[in-house]
Amino acid sequence: DDAISAAREAISISPPTDGPGAALLHTLAESLLRRFELTNQLADVQEALSLHRTALFLRPPGHVDRHVSILSLARALHTHFRHTGEPQNFTGSIQSIRDALLFFDPARHGHRAASLADEK
Repeated sequence: DDAISAAREAISISPPTDGPGAALLHTLAESLLRRFELTNQLADVQEALSLHRTALFLRPPGHVDRHVSILSLARALHTHFRHTGEPQNFTGSIQSIRDALLFFDPARHGHRAASLADEK
């Protein structure tokens, strides 16, 4: 809860409007997903989805960290699917992972499969 409060405060002080601001949204979204795993409060994962979508918007095609936002959104969609069974979240997760694979340079990011192995 402290991480969530701190991230919310940082966002309120400096609302994200560009790529670097996406990192603040990412931090808050990931904190909400961790709390969701502990509490199963669906509102947390729903807010995380919204934040990851906004972060992705702030990292347009060609942005060096766009793949981070895509994979994070995929993970949040998959988490939501596991708890709700809504198939559009599962298919959205798969498509997001496919999109992210387009950004991976094996020389820079390691093997694609290894990069995705941490995604649940």
